[in-house]
Amino acid sequence: MRLSGSNLFLINLKTKSTILTLSVLALIGVGIGMLWWNGRTGIPPVSADGHLACPSPLSTPISPAVLTLLSKESLSLNERLDALRLVRRDLPDSDRKALLHSLSVEKALGLSNDDWFTLANDIMKALRSQQPAMAELTPGLLSLWNNHQLDPTLRDYALQHLREWIYDQDTRTAHETDPMRIKEIQQTFLQLLDPTHSDYDPSSTTLGTALLALHEWHHSTHPHAMSSDQFEPRLVTILADPVVHRGNRSTALQIASQRQLTAALPAARTILQEANADMILRLAAINFLGSNGTAEDKKFLLTYQQQNSRETLLQSSLSKALQSLSAH
Repeated sequence: MRLSGSNLFLINLKTKSTILTLSVLALIGVGIGMLWWNGRTGIPPVSADGHLACPSPLSTPISPAVLTLLSKESLSLNERLDALRLVRRDLPDSDRKALLHSLSVEKALGLSNDDWFTLANDIMKALRSQQPAMAELTPGLLSLWNNHQLDPTLRDYALQHLREWIYDQDTRTAHETDPMRIKEIQQTFLQLLDPTHSDYDPSSTTLGTALLALHEWHHSTHPHAMSSDQFEPRLVTILADPVVHRGNRSTALQIASQRQLTAALPAARTILQEANADMILRLAAINFLGSNGTAEDKKFLLTYQQQNSRETLLQSSLSKALQSLSAH
């Protein structure tokens, strides 16, 4: 839906009473127009903690692009994305809160689930691009993640944006700067690696998201480096756990290799000793041993190479790993 400009009319006014009458009518017209837009959007404001706040006239979205984007009419994904492209990076507070709240309500009319996820993801990007940084974004995204009534895909998007919200080296986006908020985000990610926590899911891509984020944050050169020593032990536990999805285990092995965690050596050897080990896992284990193994691992891989001579995929990785071990 496109918003067209108003036609201009030149009126020859002869009396002050006529001017006063038209002014009053104009004010009434504006009021009716605002009520009409409120009915179309129906977006209540959000407080700093991500919960609904008491409605007020100042909380009504006023930007035409935001009004179109959040319209109650049945609009296609492309129509809503066109409106989103017109959203400025210096939106007023009311528009920012309206966009944030729209993520926690049912999908907009005219969109499939996949379309809604695409739009929601782009709305999160737009909110991260607001200058100055939006104070409500951290509690808002955390609220989305903690809302188990929402679709897992939407919750995972919120988590991914929280990772970027701390620091993404992109000068076009703002970032969280409050140390307490940053710590809250990082602790949320750390909980995802704890098997005793309710949000721990060994088969979810969320676990991989958390592993990669925590790997970044546990480098001393990171602007918001974590000092906790809980990450690496949990990382080793995850890569050794057969219940964890193979994609998450292989990601954990790659991270362990970059961090040169020799504590993961026994788990990597065990993976290659398992008769039914997944190919992706075996390749990750071979690469890990090639980068971090010992002289005993060189003998082990030579034997493994002979035993799996018909496995073309394995042979290439085994040759590289043996070359790396020979160069040590």
